[in-house]
Amino acid sequence: MNRKANVPWVPSEAFAYTAFANATPQQVWEALQRFETWAGLGGVSQVFDPINDEHGLAGYRFAAEAAGRLYQGQARRVSVRTGEAMTMEIETSEIKGVLDIRIEAWDSGSRLVIELTAHSKGFRAGLLFPIIAAAVGGGLPRNVDAFIASLA
Repeated sequence: MNRKANVPWVPSEAFAYTAFANATPQQVWEALQRFETWAGLGGVSQVFDPINDEHGLAGYRFAAEAAGRLYQGQARRVSVRTGEAMTMEIETSEIKGVLDIRIEAWDSGSRLVIELTAHSKGFRAGLLFPIIAAAVGGGLPRNVDAFIASLA
């Protein structure tokens, strides 16, 4: 999968990762509804100001480090199928992205599919984007695997 931004001069990247957990889909879902879980996922180092609604975690603000810089931003849920899937829009001053998460029953545990699409916002951000994208994309498998390990 490689979804690109609609503007041809805007650098964008797409990453996907699938992981398997020895936890039920409900346990995985519940862990994703705790905003603290998101510290460490996708390069996020700190999360704060969570927003919850009747479906669970609806958004939060975060700090993330990429390419030697600290970025602050916000994430907000834009779609949800409670217990099965959620889509979060993520935005900082220089990057905008979409994070899709799907949880499926798999053998005696769960299959977790994560897809992240990001694009730069503006010319300056476009110059740094390859470095930022490599940091975020390279860390995705490691971060998801750490999350899965925390469920055991």
